[in-house]
Amino acid sequence: MFEKREYPEKSWSVSKMDIFESCKRKYYYSTYAQWNGWENDASTLSKKAYTLNKLGNVYSALGTYLHTMIKNNILGMNMDSNTIYLNILGSIKEDCKNSFYKKEEWLKSPKSINMLHEYYYGNGLDKSLGKKIAQRVKVCSENIFNSKTYNELKDTKSKIFELDEESFNFFKYKNTKLYAILDALYKIDDKIVIADWKTGKKDTAKHDIQMIIYVMYVLSEYKDINIEKIECVNEYLLTGESYVRTFTYDEIKNVQKYIDNSIEKIEEYLEDSEINKPKSMESFKANPGYSCKMCNFIEICDEGKKFLKIK
Repeated sequence: MFEKREYPEKSWSVSKMDIFESCKRKYYYSTYAQWNGWENDASTLSKKAYTLNKLGNVYSALGTYLHTMIKNNILGMNMDSNTIYLNILGSIKEDCKNSFYKKEEWLKSPKSINMLHEYYYGNGLDKSLGKKIAQRVKVCSENIFNSKTYNELKDTKSKIFELDEESFNFFKYKNTKLYAILDALYKIDDKIVIADWKTGKKDTAKHDIQMIIYVMYVLSEYKDINIEKIECVNEYLLTGESYVRTFTYDEIKNVQKYIDNSIEKIEEYLEDSEINKPKSMESFKANPGYSCKMCNFIEICDEGKKFLKIK
């Protein structure tokens, strides 16, 4: 049951920390300014930040649709790679069409359609980007069927515990929610496997931290599972690589130290840590740079506009 709060509950994830480290102002917009922006009596800034926070882009759309196709196939749809490819392309084309024609509708109800950044702030997908996306979809669709995880999940011997759950999985770490939105958790033979589908580039350091968070979640929520049985797999569908790792308690402790340090950094920007009340927006300094180009909050960020030379 949703509890109305003046400020968001304390939470941490690898993606949230990425935003914090890249641009404090973007973190403020995406965490605090947008909070309660769905309420009728919200401030103009909160309403706009909430709406802009719902922006997607063509790469995130590709990842979302690919995850859905994989899940549907594992659950019995049995589409071949070409059918998956055509389905995903069709969904992305529909998003492009809606983003072009239904901007006003989206502004009134930002959950109603998937508005793409490329259309909201630009002229859409040019021919070059369209071809690049189509090729990425094709390669990823084909590589699903050779992946270790997919074949193990389709094996009748496997027992699936979680599969791309629609709820946002989390567990409590000290007094903070840690989000652990893993793609698959299953048992095969005597192994417990945590798997994640990746449609972008390999980033071992970042993805290892993410996987350790997943391991922490599994150990917290499944009391009969021990770490020696856990195998972690990142499936890089763009290259066809299955990156397999196991982790130790010492590695978990190192990541916990990283989490503790990062939470301490975030709390320096709080006026009241108890209720997660932030300091003023001005305390969250913008970091204008190349990443402004794909930021959701250009429209309300003066520093981003200056950098991009937008009036």
